[in-house]
This record gives sequence, structure tokens and C-alpha cells, in this order.
Amino acid sequence: MYRLTSIEKHHFFGFHDLCISNNQGDKLLALQVDEIDHPPRKNQQATIGFVDIESKRYISIGQTSAWNFPQGARQQWLGDTNKFIVNDMVNNAWGSCLYDSETQEIIEKYDTPTHVVNSKLNLSFSINYSRLHRLGGYGYTGLVDNYAEDSAPSKDGIFKLNLETKKVELLISIKTVSEFGVLTPSRRHHYITHLSLSPNGDRLAFLHRYRLNDGGEMTRLMTIGIDGSNLRCLIYGYLSHYDWKDDNSILIWGRSNQTVANLRENFLLKRVFSSKLMKNLKPAVRRLLKQSKAMDMSFNLVKDSNEFSIKKIAENIITSDGHPMVNPLNRDVMICDTYPNSDGIRTLMLYRFSTNTRVDLGDYKMINDKPSDGVVKEFSTSIDPIIRDVFNAKEYSFARSGLHCDLHPRWLANGKSIAFDSIHEGTRQIYIENVENYI
Repeated sequence: MYRLTSIEKHHFFGFHDLCISNNQGDKLLALQVDEIDHPPRKNQQATIGFVDIESKRYISIGQTSAWNFPQGARQQWLGDTNKFIVNDMVNNAWGSCLYDSETQEIIEKYDTPTHVVNSKLNLSFSINYSRLHRLGGYGYTGLVDNYAEDSAPSKDGIFKLNLETKKVELLISIKTVSEFGVLTPSRRHHYITHLSLSPNGDRLAFLHRYRLNDGGEMTRLMTIGIDGSNLRCLIYGYLSHYDWKDDNSILIWGRSNQTVANLRENFLLKRVFSSKLMKNLKPAVRRLLKQSKAMDMSFNLVKDSNEFSIKKIAENIITSDGHPMVNPLNRDVMICDTYPNSDGIRTLMLYRFSTNTRVDLGDYKMINDKPSDGVVKEFSTSIDPIIRDVFNAKEYSFARSGLHCDLHPRWLANGKSIAFDSIHEGTRQIYIENVENYI
């Protein structure tokens, strides 16, 4: 294992769902910032660039104000080329820019941002990052949510952009998603996040989320064809990070027992769950549910089908939430990490599906720095009051700052090495480990 980036400034990639390298493996995308002790401020710029593997030099080629620490600016390579797309502000709105890493220039600008790209068909898919930020997700600060007064807008949702023609269309609306498969849609504000394309690029997975009356959150893992057909809900309840295992199944952390979710969504019980009495009783109820194992969580293998098909995997092998990414060339292997334990240690691991075995690759300690009280006050006011009532302001400001540094391991295109972000040396940097001997 070695550090890829220089400690003179902070460097990071972001999430665990994108390959960091081009197909040749000689360039790795990264963002660069001077400070990590607060979430991004309005119009604050992060440097766009890549690390040249041969020289280990960071090459800066642009700036962006459309970024956050957990997911970067959604920078990603376009297929087998040296071009990459990255989110930025374009014409006073969230958009994206296409760069050529050879000429180090912008070669195209789009009025629509990008979350994930189907390079074979030159299509990108995106969401409303202002709504995402307002409702507590991984969005961008600086622009208002044009549908802030609408709990489930019919003109907002998942957008599809043709990168050649620049044609943009609404693939599916938040309103349609909110009404799918339910008798009475929640009146709370809905949003869509965490888009991910199947390996063959035919279907798009995403998380549909909204707050419950008792202060909790409902998450539904859903999929849709990239032509807008065949919307499905695969699992719902308390759900977290996921990746496609193959073209027909998805690996996701969460609670596969949906009894609790059904109770909380039951029309007759909603008033009970949202009452002051229930809120006071929630700790005791949680203890009882935990004893009954109704609250147990694990990774689940979910079939992308019209019927619920959920199977627990890696039980007692991976025992806490993490950030999985399946190897792009060997889908029997995934890389994953853990959240920090009581000692602030995050563990990096490999998991093999066929043998149900785990290999730990290393432990990395978080630092003890936290955002100042001034930062907490500044950033807790930028989200919806409903969300402020749910989140602890200090924890929210910390979680959206660069000090909260999940490893977020992701594969290089060769499927032999991984890259991860870490703060264990005191600055936020990108590290590389070759895991070929374990595959």
C-alpha cells in the first residue's frame, strides 16, 4: 500500500461506485482542496485534475463549485477514452463539463449535471442536487431547490442526457416514484439519490427516500430501464449502500425483515408512531425489536425482478455497514470497508461471494478534529427545518466536512488494484493497494 497524492494539499476522489482510473491505468481522477474542516461553502471551488501514475504528479486542469466530500463532483471516465465528465456550475445552474485529459481542456459543456454515465450509448443520468442538499443528502450548496414547496414534484426526478445531441428528458418523476406500489403516498418530501447502472448498462438502480412521521426514514431500492420502462421496487425499509452484483441482482446493506417498515407505514398506525408517546417509547421499542432480531441488519442479495427475492449474505462475516464495490472484471469479488469503531478505526476488506470469505487488508484511524461551533451554526441553517429537527447539527456538519473521511474503496479499471481515501496520516489523501494476490 502506498500514498498516491502529496500531503501539501488535501486530495480525494469521493464515492465507492466509480472506477477512479482510465482503462490504460495511467491516470487517476482526483479533486484537490486547501481545507477540509467544513462542508463546501457557496461558490467554493475544488480543483479538478488527475494523478499521472508514472510521475506521481497531480495535474490540475480546472475548477468546480459542484462538489461535496462524500461523492466528489461525480468525476468519471468515458469508456475507453482519456475523456472524463465532471459536475460544475454551467450558466448559473448545476451542469457538467467534458474534459480531455490529453489536451487538458474542456471540450463540451452541458446544462445538466451527471451522476452516472452509460458510455456505450453516450447517455448520462442525473438528479436535482439542490433538492438533495436541502433534504440532507449528498447534494451541492449554492442554488435553491426550485421545487422546495412540492413534496413530490412531477417535473423533477431522474433526468437522461444524450451527450451527443444534448437532448434532456425526464426519465421518471419523483411524483411517479412516490406513488409506485403504495396505496397512500407519504406527504413528506421525497427525493431520489444514489443512481447506479447495471453492468450491461440496461437498467438504472436508485434509492427513493422520505421521512416518516416518527422521525425515521424510509428507503426503497428501485430499478428502471434506461428507456423509462419496467419500474420496480426490490426491497424497502432501512437500507444503505449497495452495488450491482451482476446484471440481475444487487447487493445492499440493510434490514431484510420488512415487518418493522410495514408497521411504520400502516395507515392505521401512523398516528401512533408519530405521537409524542411513541417518540418517548422508541428506545424501549428498539430494544425489544433488537432482542427479537427484527432489527438485525446484513448485506442482502436482491433480485432485480417483479417479485421480492431477498437473501442474506456474508452473515457473521461482514457485520457492519460499509461501502461495497464489486470487481468490474471478476464479479465474484468485492472490496468493502467499515464505518469507524469505538476507537475510530475503519477496516478495509475483500470479500469473495463463492466461498463466503473475507480478507482484511488494513485498519485506518480517523483523526479527532471536528468542525468549530461557528461552522456548525453556518451549515446547519442550509438544510430544510424538517431535516434540522432530525440531525444533530454538530454531527451533520462533521459528516459533510472532509474530516469525516470514509475509505470508500473503489477499483482501478484493471481489477487488480484499489484506491481509497483516508485521513490516517493527518491530511486527506488517496492511497493505492495492489490486491492481485488475493483475487
